[in-house]
Amino acid sequence: MIMVPLLAFLALHISSSYFGVTKTKNNLNKVKIILQKEKNDLGNYPKVLHAIIRGKPSRQNSIIDYWNNEFYYEQTNNGQGYILFSKGKDGLLNTEDDILPEKS
Repeated sequence: MIMVPLLAFLALHISSSYFGVTKTKNNLNKVKIILQKEKNDLGNYPKVLHAIIRGKPSRQNSIIDYWNNEFYYEQTNNGQGYILFSKGKDGLLNTEDDILPEKS
């Protein structure tokens, strides 16, 4: 009897975690596209990630992950490169659950 609720809990936890990673990767990949457009248009990647919102409410939630943590973003090489990832469920940098965008 106790096995059914336990299995339901485990299934919900695993599917929630999978959904969170999938949704976060999708957002990261959308941000990558926006960042590349910014670089093509302006010659550099933006200094801060909030710059990609540009007053568009539809982009407001694109810079946060499934767990409502803002993506980690750092401009590198004088605006010619960047670092972008999600800190994952724990919200801490450089831990096992960090999520990277797909490689281009």
